[in-house]
Amino acid sequence: LLRESHDPATLAGRLARGDEDGTAGPGRRLVPAAGPAGDGLFSPTALQQAYLAGKEEELTPDAVGCHHYREYTVRDLDAGRLRAAWAAVRERHPVLRCVLTPDGRLRIGAGGDAAVPV
Repeated sequence: LLRESHDPATLAGRLARGDEDGTAGPGRRLVPAAGPAGDGLFSPTALQQAYLAGKEEELTPDAVGCHHYREYTVRDLDAGRLRAAWAAVRERHPVLRCVLTPDGRLRIGAGGDAAVPV
């Protein structure tokens, strides 16, 4: 798809249509929906496993987790609206609610409000 879309507008159009091979159709998805097994648990990706391994003191002398965050100062921020927007994003994208189990697998956590300090 990327190789055949020579400019951002073409790629955006194809993604919007779900047009992977030149034939769009109703209900088509570019990436098939994948979900957890019957027990609701699934394995972390290779990258997630690497992040977890990097935090293990037994494996590396300088165990540090991978972190990335940004801070913003926004005048007249409507904190309630921000919280509602974040809750809507978490509801729409269940992977943002993932919880790591003690045996190193993931499960989708419960929905609902997630406290975000603002």
